[in-house]
Amino acid sequence: MTSRMLEFAVSVMLLTALLAGCAGNRITPAQESMSHYKMGLNRMQSGNDEAALYEFNRAIEKDSSNADAHFAAGCVHYKQSNFEAALKEFKKVLSLDSNYADAHNNLGLIYVQKKDYAQAIKEFKTAVGNTLYKSRDSALINMGLAYDAMGDREMAAQSFREALLVQPDNDQAMQNLANEYYKMGQMDDAVKYYKKSLELNPKNALAYYELGIVYFKTGKNADAMACFQKTKELAPGTEVAASAEKYFDLLK
Repeated sequence: MTSRMLEFAVSVMLLTALLAGCAGNRITPAQESMSHYKMGLNRMQSGNDEAALYEFNRAIEKDSSNADAHFAAGCVHYKQSNFEAALKEFKKVLSLDSNYADAHNNLGLIYVQKKDYAQAIKEFKTAVGNTLYKSRDSALINMGLAYDAMGDREMAAQSFREALLVQPDNDQAMQNLANEYYKMGQMDDAVKYYKKSLELNPKNALAYYELGIVYFKTGKNADAMACFQKTKELAPGTEVAASAEKYFDLLK
């Protein structure tokens, strides 16, 4: 135990002694729960997921109605690919607060992992329907990707367009929309949105690669080579750079 930890432990002991004779000021289970929850967030931010999960579980033990603690525990489980445990936690959150939009969004991500795209879209729609939700664009992108996985290009593109209405400078939404246009054979629109995406995120090697593919498919070889060269420069040693190298050599 470090000196800092020891000092904290002693402080807690002194505080407990001071409050023991004053019933009105005793620490409640809800307060203890929140304390463990906040400690878990600190552990999570420092990259110690196991310690974070321990604190979140302690928070839940102290107050099982702490929706934030259940949500945080679910996030750790999801990060660890323990999807069943994450599913249980997110469902618990929604049983406590049906308007918890982040839980709906994350539950949708789990259903995507399970390839239950219809249920995933339902959850994403619920999240998007909460007008107070600050990450509606992210939920719309997730919904678009679910539609894409189902092969519904039109609904996927519509979801990405709606994401851009919510957050016009979302480069990921632009890139995904460009992908859908490419898959639908709308090459001019694909080029337009790849370029818009790259204006916002000029270090996106994958977007340069995908734009290069569009140019390659449409016979614009010089533009394609420039994009593949940029991909190699931005992401050396990666799989996408290796693929760009093959196309570049083919066009030389």
